[in-house]
Amino acid sequence: MQTTAIAKDDALFTDCREGRCFHCGEALPSEPLTHSIKGALLEFCCQGCLSVCRYIYEAGLDIYYEKRESERPGRPVVLENEPFVDETHISASGEMSEASLIVDGVHCSACIWLIEKVASNIKGVSGARLNFSTHRLKVRWDGEKTSLKDIISRIGAVGYRATPYDPTIEAPLEKRRDDAVIRLSVAGFGTVATMFLAEGLYGGFLWGMDEVSRFFLEVLSLLVAVPVVFYAGFPFLRGAFYGIRARALTMDLPIALGILITFGYSLASVLGVAGGAGGGSGVYFDSAAMFIFLILIGRLLEAEARKRAGWTALGLSARETMSATLYTNGVRRLASVRSLVPGDMVEVKPGERIPVDGSVFEGASKVDESMLTGESIAVDKPSGAKVWSGTMNLDGRLLVKVVAAGDFTRLSGIRRLVEDALLKKTAIQLMADRAAGYFIPMVLAIASLTFIYWSLYAGSEVAAVYAVSVLIITCPCALALATPAAILAGTTRAAREGILVKGSEVLEKACKATHVVFDKTGTLTEGRMSVTEIDPSNGVDEAELLAIVASLEQYSEHPIGKAIHTEALKRSARISQSSFKAYPGKGVEGELRAAMDGDKVPARKDGARAWVGSATFITEKGFLIPSRIFEHAAGLSASGRTVVFAAMSGYEEALGLIAVSDPVRKESPELVVRLKKMGLKVSLLSGDVPATAYSVGKAVGIDIVAGGVLPEAKEAYIRGLKGRGEKVIMVGDGVNDGPALAASDVGIAMGSGTDLAIGSADIVLLDNRTANVARAIELSRSTMRAIKENLAISVAYNLIVTPLAALGLVFPLLAAVAMPISSLVVIGNSIRRR
Repeated sequence: MQTTAIAKDDALFTDCREGRCFHCGEALPSEPLTHSIKGALLEFCCQGCLSVCRYIYEAGLDIYYEKRESERPGRPVVLENEPFVDETHISASGEMSEASLIVDGVHCSACIWLIEKVASNIKGVSGARLNFSTHRLKVRWDGEKTSLKDIISRIGAVGYRATPYDPTIEAPLEKRRDDAVIRLSVAGFGTVATMFLAEGLYGGFLWGMDEVSRFFLEVLSLLVAVPVVFYAGFPFLRGAFYGIRARALTMDLPIALGILITFGYSLASVLGVAGGAGGGSGVYFDSAAMFIFLILIGRLLEAEARKRAGWTALGLSARETMSATLYTNGVRRLASVRSLVPGDMVEVKPGERIPVDGSVFEGASKVDESMLTGESIAVDKPSGAKVWSGTMNLDGRLLVKVVAAGDFTRLSGIRRLVEDALLKKTAIQLMADRAAGYFIPMVLAIASLTFIYWSLYAGSEVAAVYAVSVLIITCPCALALATPAAILAGTTRAAREGILVKGSEVLEKACKATHVVFDKTGTLTEGRMSVTEIDPSNGVDEAELLAIVASLEQYSEHPIGKAIHTEALKRSARISQSSFKAYPGKGVEGELRAAMDGDKVPARKDGARAWVGSATFITEKGFLIPSRIFEHAAGLSASGRTVVFAAMSGYEEALGLIAVSDPVRKESPELVVRLKKMGLKVSLLSGDVPATAYSVGKAVGIDIVAGGVLPEAKEAYIRGLKGRGEKVIMVGDGVNDGPALAASDVGIAMGSGTDLAIGSADIVLLDNRTANVARAIELSRSTMRAIKENLAISVAYNLIVTPLAALGLVFPLLAAVAMPISSLVVIGNSIRRR
C-alpha cells in the first residue's frame, strides 16, 4: 500500500504510518478506506475512524492529532516530545535540569539501591534520590548529555516503570492501586478455589480416593493456580527477572523463588515426576495461591499506610489551586494559575481557596491561614493586606493583585522543601541502606543451606517447604522503611504545626543540640516595634528628624526601620527619596533627594548625605553625640528600649535620637525555662546596645547575654561554641543573622524574617511563634527515637523468624502472614507519633 507524501512542515500528518490507521493507529485491513484531507491522502481502517477524523477537522480540533497520547498501537513511546514532560515536570537551572518521577514496583531497599545506581550511572546524571515511603525519585541531569526520556528508559530496562510526578494529579497512583486490587481479587478467588479442591485431596489422602478422581482434582487445582501465579503474582516474577538481568538482587527474587518452587514442585507431582505416582500428596497449589494472596494484601496495606503517613505532604499539593477567576476591566474569565503574571487581578469568592500570593486590591474578608501557620483563628484581610496561595477565603469577596503564582508561591516553595526533605538521607539511613544491600544474598544463602540440610534428613519435599518458608518470611522492607517512615511522619507533623524542616538531616542534627543561641529582635521580642520617643537636637525639630530618618529607613527590612517608617506615615511626615546602603548590625546611609510628594525638602537637607544607626556607627562617621542626648539614650536603653541616632552632612553633631520599644513575647520566658529543662544551654546575642540586650535577657531568664554584637562577631561566637564541642542551634530573623544561621549546626528563622535569614536557615517557623523552637527540637528527638525503634524492630524480627523458619518451625502460610506485619509495625510506630 502507498500513502500520499506529506510535507515535512505539516505536523498534523506525521502520524500517518505504513500499514496503520491514521486515526486510531490500528492495523489496516486488506482494503482500507482512503480520504483526502488538506491535500493529503490518508488511510483508515473503518468508516467510523474516517467519520470521526473528518468531524475533528471540520470542528477545527485538528490539534488533537498533535496532542493525543503517543502510546498507540504501532507507535513507539517518544517521551521527549511530550509537552507534559518538557514544560510542566522539568525545572531547569542553567545547563542542569531536575524532575521528580513516580516509580512503580519499588518493594525494598534493594530496589532503592538498584534504581539509584542505574540512574546515577547514566552519563550526565549528577544525582538521583528515591524515597521509599512515597516512591518519588528526584533526578538531576545535564540537559546537553542526556534527557528525561533516556533516564526513564534506563529505569524501565531494569523492570521499574517511571512516570513524571504531578502533585495535582493522583490518577496514575489510583490506577496502580486499582491494578493491585484486581490482582488481589484474582489471588483471593484462586486461594478459595484451590483450598476447596485441596480439602477434597486431603480427604482422599486420609480416607482413600481413586486415582482418576485425585488426578481430576489436581488438574483443576493446576488450572486455577495458573492465573494466580502468572497474573496475580506477575509483579514479583517480573521484578525478579529484571533484577537478575541487571545483576542486582531485589526482594522480589526470594518471593518469586518461593512461588515458583512451590508451583513447580506441585506441577511435577501432578505429572508424576515428584511426590507419589500419579500425583501423590505433593500438591501445594493452594499454598502458592495463598502466598501470593497474603503478600499482595500486605503490600496493599503497606502502600495505604505509606499514603496515610505522607498525607500532610500530599495535602500541601492538594491545596494548590490550578485555576483562577481572572478579572480584567470588569470581565471575568477562568484562567490557568500558571498563566498568571504579577500585576494580574484575580477574584476570589467566599468559600474559595486563594490561588495566588498577592495583596488585597479591593474588598475585605477573613481568611483561614491554618494550613500555613497552624493557627485556627481566621485573620482579617482589609485592603492592602497580604494573602497567600492555598489559604481559604471565608466571608467576603476579594479582588487580589497577583504577586506570585504557580511554582513561585509560598505554598509551592513549602511543598518543594518538604518533598526535598523526604529525599535527603540521614547518616543512620545511609548505614541502613548499606546493610540492606547484603541482606538478600544472605537470605538466599540461608535458604540454600536449609534446603540442603533438610534434603539429607527429611527428603526433598520437606526441604523445599522449609526453604520456601525462609525465602518468604525474611524481608528487608521493614529495614528500608525504618528511617523514611519516621522522617516522613516527623516532617509532615512539623509542617502541620507551622514548622518547615528543610532536610531530614536537620532533624538528626537538632536532636543532638546542646546550645541554643537567640537573636533578640523579632525572636524573643515581638518584632513589632513602635516609636516611643523622638528627641531632636542641633536646631532640628521633631518632624524634621523623623522625616530624615524615615527617608532612609523606608527601604529597610529591619523591624526598627519599619517602625520608624510607619510612624512617619502616621504623622504625614515629608519623606524624601534617597539612596540606601545598609551596614548590617550598625546602621544605614543614604543621600536625600526631592520629596516624594513633589515638594522640595528644606534646602539644608536636599542632596545631603545622612546616617542612621547606633552610637558607635555615628561616631565612626566622625560625628559627636551631645551629652544630653547620650545621657537620655543611656536611660532609655536601661529601660529596654532600642535607640538609634541620626546625623547629616553639614553638621558636626548628631541631630538627635529616636527610641523604639519592642515588647518581649509572652511565651519567651516559658520557652527559655522549657529549653533549660530539656538540658540545653541558652544565650542571647544582639546587635542592640548592651543595656537593652541585658534588660531583655533578664526579662526572659537568659544569663549569657552579649549586646552590640556585629554579624561577623555573631558568626565567630557560633564557631567558638562549635570548636568547644557544642552542637549549636541559632534562632534569628534579620539580615545580620544570616552568617550566624549558616554557621550554626541548625539555623532556625522566623517566617516573618528577611529573605536572607529564611534562606540561610534549616528550619523556618511559619507561624512566627518562638515557642515552636522547643517544639522543633522535641519533634527531632521523637523522630530519631522512632528511627532507632524501627531499626530495632526490623533487625529483631529477622533475627527471630529466620532461624525459626530454617528449623522448620514456621510453615510457608504463616511466613506469608508474618512478612508484611513487620513493615506495618514499623509504619504504625512512626504514625503514632504524629
